[in-house]
Parts: sequence; C-alpha cells; structure tokens
Amino acid sequence: MKFGSSLQKQINAVLFGLALVFFLVAGGVSTLVQYKRSMADYGDLMEKKSQLISRLIATHIVSEGQRLATIAGEVAGAGSPQILDILAAKLYPTLQSSVAYVLDKEGRVILINPAQTQFIGFNLSHMAW
Repeated sequence: MKFGSSLQKQINAVLFGLALVFFLVAGGVSTLVQYKRSMADYGDLMEKKSQLISRLIATHIVSEGQRLATIAGEVAGAGSPQILDILAAKLYPTLQSSVAYVLDKEGRVILINPAQTQFIGFNLSHMAW
C-alpha cells in the first residue's frame, strides 16, 4: 500500500507541475496577444492624432499667413513709428503665449513682445535695444 500511495503522490506532483507549466504558458501567450493588440490600437490612435494635428497645423499656417499679409498691407505706407504701433496692436493680443520681436536693418531688437519677459524669466526693459 505504501508503494501505491507514493506512486499516487508522484503522479499528482507530475500533474500539478504540468498544470502549472500549462497555466504559465497560456498566461504568457494570452498576455503577449493582448499586448500586441494594445500596441496596434495605440499605433492606430497615434496615427489618427498625428493626421489631425497635421491638418490643424496646415490650417493654422494658412490663416496666420493671411493675417500677416493683411498686417503687411496695413504697414506698407507707414513710417517706422507707425509700423511699430500697428505691429504691437495687431500682433501682441494674439501672441500672449509666444515670443515675437522686430529687428531693424542692423539686426537690433526694436520691438519685443511682453510675453518674452515671462518666457525668459526677467524683464528686458532696462536693456538698451
């Protein structure tokens, strides 16, 4: 009887080992399949978002080009002080989170967006332009 009991324990141990291996393999395969599905879904989502962003950027560039062409038409016959006033009035309200500046022919800054101060972290008003 002792022999049968020992054989039964060995069989149970082997079956348990096989069940454990099968469980681990099945879990690994299932996880891998789910991972591949998720990555494919994320890839599709990222592709759709990048296409949307590309269209939005193109639309924004066209509208900004039109707006800048309008401003260029307004400043065409104006003198330097009037040009700076027009640029400040037309550009600053739409560039609150951007940095914009105007250079003269020598490359010196003659007009700078107030957002520049926030962007770089200090006030440039004391510097000679």
